[in-house]
Amino acid sequence: MIAESLNFIRDQLDSHIKSLAELSSITTLLSPIFGADGQNLLGSARLGMALVNIEEERVNASQLREARQEGGVTIFLPPEVRLNLHVLVVANTNAPGSNYEQALKSLSAAISFFQGNRVFAQEEYPGLPVSVEKLVIELETLDYEFQNHVWGTLGGKLLPSVMYRIRLVALQLGKATHSGKPIIQKENRLPS
Repeated sequence: MIAESLNFIRDQLDSHIKSLAELSSITTLLSPIFGADGQNLLGSARLGMALVNIEEERVNASQLREARQEGGVTIFLPPEVRLNLHVLVVANTNAPGSNYEQALKSLSAAISFFQGNRVFAQEEYPGLPVSVEKLVIELETLDYEFQNHVWGTLGGKLLPSVMYRIRLVALQLGKATHSGKPIIQKENRLPS
């Protein structure tokens, strides 16, 4: 689910960048930014996308079990888990044939793309993973201290970047917690 959602977002962004720059090669890579040795892993891609954090969405968390009817039996599923994915979009200043200014233009194009496409819903984007109803993209502003922490954790040198929160990726295991026949009649009993 997480990989499918991030690949979908990457494909949408990649198509946008290609259309602006009239390119045919991959411009956006879903990948760690740096390897264990601090080496840039983005290769020739103009932009990199890396998942840096996953958090549970507690505000909109469902407390109710999901109930499905299958073959005359009600099957109860645990509540789905709603996630927020924190994704770092990075301008690759080391891409072959690119320079710092072109990297900044690619990053600006990514920011304008997400500003104009804040919601990806199943009705408009049939390529969205089947189990994802919608993805909501929000810009996250990082202060200098947190930005320093993120880049220190990534193990590389600071590159021009922007952080986005992708909201409400829902996960449902689909394993029944229990099942039973549906209640079809309610009996009212008065105390005797």
